[in-house]
Amino acid sequence: MKISLFLDVVYQVAREAELSFAEALVYIRELGISGVEPSIDDVYKAGGPDRFRALIENSGLKIFACHKFTRLYEESDLPNGMHFIDEAKALGAETALILPGPVESMSTREEERSKMARQLSKLVEYSEKSGVKLCLENFSRPECPYTFIEDFVYLLETVPGLYMNFDSGNFCFVGQSPSQAVDIISKLRPLPFSNVHFKNYSFEQYNEYPSPAGQTPEGKAFYSYPVISGGAVDLDYILSVLKNIEYDGNISIENGGIYPAEPALTDSVEWLKTRII
Repeated sequence: MKISLFLDVVYQVAREAELSFAEALVYIRELGISGVEPSIDDVYKAGGPDRFRALIENSGLKIFACHKFTRLYEESDLPNGMHFIDEAKALGAETALILPGPVESMSTREEERSKMARQLSKLVEYSEKSGVKLCLENFSRPECPYTFIEDFVYLLETVPGLYMNFDSGNFCFVGQSPSQAVDIISKLRPLPFSNVHFKNYSFEQYNEYPSPAGQTPEGKAFYSYPVISGGAVDLDYILSVLKNIEYDGNISIENGGIYPAEPALTDSVEWLKTRII
């Protein structure tokens, strides 16, 4: 497994340490991070796919995955999805994480999930021809039909070429267990995951800086917390399942919301490095 970092944390490191973006990239590489995960919006803010890819690769890093919010419920949404695949390919990304957002008005969960599966099937055909893996994340909002464990059982069984981005924290926000989720989903096929996000939450503040990252369904506040800490998510257990299924992709550290970035970032990287060997 390889360690990646969300791009917003790179920018945060640059601001807090008074480094240029290029210097911050060197800094994270020297920590033992192999790549970054940007949103497509951030790629264009940095000059577009070609320029951004050159910046990253010139620093000795890779873009393992990228993500984009774009609808994918109707036939008319497909061109935007295909354009995203093209953007991911231009970045040299192995995985394109699509986030279709919530539906404006959900009739039934089953119906909206089925509509999205039809468009995902068509987009997977396009992504396979492009050599890019298409994946979907367990999103943290119930009004999205790709949120719960049962949603992914349906989607991964219905769309054989689709992968999952396993987000270690989002299940907490909808009252489900990340450990139970990784158990169930890892058994659906030999390698259901093409990307993994590691973040953790706690009911206690990490330091005096953070504001709540969100709430449980019961209204209890979660705070962002370093990967190394116990928190609400058993990351050791999730890693053990990933190893058992021989997952060899990247794990993106999603430490956004932790201020300052250090020492949590270095601690998170060291925690992962000792466990993915």
